[in-house]
Amino acid sequence: MSLGPRRLFVVTGQTGSGKDEATARAAAVLGAHVFCMDAIKVYRRMEVGTDKPSPEWRARLRYHGLDLVEPWESFNVGRFLRTVEAELAEISPETPVLFCGGTGLYLRALVHGLFEGPPADPEVRARILRDTAKPGGPTLHGRLTSIDAEAAARIHANDEKRLVRALEVFELTGRPITELQRERTRKIPGVVPVLIGVRRDPAWLRSRIVSRARRMVAAGLLAEVDSIEKAGGFSREAGEALGYRQAIEVRAGRLAEADLADTISRETWRFARRQATWFRSFSEIDWIAGGEEAGELSSQELAREIVRRSLL
Repeated sequence: MSLGPRRLFVVTGQTGSGKDEATARAAAVLGAHVFCMDAIKVYRRMEVGTDKPSPEWRARLRYHGLDLVEPWESFNVGRFLRTVEAELAEISPETPVLFCGGTGLYLRALVHGLFEGPPADPEVRARILRDTAKPGGPTLHGRLTSIDAEAAARIHANDEKRLVRALEVFELTGRPITELQRERTRKIPGVVPVLIGVRRDPAWLRSRIVSRARRMVAAGLLAEVDSIEKAGGFSREAGEALGYRQAIEVRAGRLAEADLADTISRETWRFARRQATWFRSFSEIDWIAGGEEAGELSSQELAREIVRRSLL
């Protein structure tokens, strides 16, 4: 019988860092299940632009979190947590589970829980943006500071999405979001996430991102987008995925097809840089040194290090 809380090993890092293959190799050694912590790999039909596990790895390992919904369906962090909880209940506590992915909201929900606040109200959000856009009026961050200084201290002044959400919650409930988060944050019971990070040298990572973007386009990304559009189209979440968003722009005539690969690589690199900033808020991550300070680690070396840390 398993004693104490169940440890969930979470391998994370920037997009293109090679964490997926290293996690698969580690899972094969440990006899572990792999749970994809990725907001786009949940979609069926989206294969070319998502870098899902190869058929060979799928045949060798037990994967979770893949191909859960159609591209025209919505999938959010709440559904992710419910899926994790349901599927963990079906896996023996003695069986190791390796989570792998770089979706920041999923990582935060898994580690710190999910705040279940009031549903979004487009009218309230529009009014907040109008009021804070008036000349001489308070900024989003300034307004939040006067209402909830604790929330304002942890939300960057340029993070419009989170600032608006915090103000929206106050408008809808009359209470600061910090206060409500203490009461209404839901966590998966009986688990302790253990975070392992894969960090790469920026020049190495950027080169890999460029190569992957070119492969995606050459492998038929536009044809896949055409097929999905004919079958049912993209939900808001699926249509915002890197690669797919740019391919949709090409089909809409707003981006030249010749510029597709370069645009994908440029936007992916920007996203990777934002990820690096986001990860700084997770002091729990135990980083595997890579890049200039330790030389580039191969997939096999990363896997060995993941195995070692999983057995500590």
